[in-house]
Amino acid sequence: MSSITIRLDWPYDELSPNSRAHWRKKAQAKHVYRTACKVLARAAMDCKTTYPLTGPITGHLQYITTAMRGYDADNLVAWMKSGVDGVADAGIVSNDKDIVSWSTEVVKGMKR
Repeated sequence: MSSITIRLDWPYDELSPNSRAHWRKKAQAKHVYRTACKVLARAAMDCKTTYPLTGPITGHLQYITTAMRGYDADNLVAWMKSGVDGVADAGIVSNDKDIVSWSTEVVKGMKR
């Protein structure tokens, strides 16, 4: 079983499912974040692993935040949709639909 760790920047506020941003601003944020995540994912790929990863894949999202508030797990996964698409664009997975389950973890009190 292969695994890869990719450190991505915190998603933009406009990408939150609860955001009330204008559609154009949201579309621009999606494009910029997806491209940035693609670049970061390619940098994290190692030559010992065969890509794309196959089989049922479990994704784990760890959010490191300085905010001392609670986050809804479903919203966190939705917030990362553009980032996950960027990882798929990098060729790590053939399709983000191959990720069959998600787990989320929020680590509070640490610097982003």
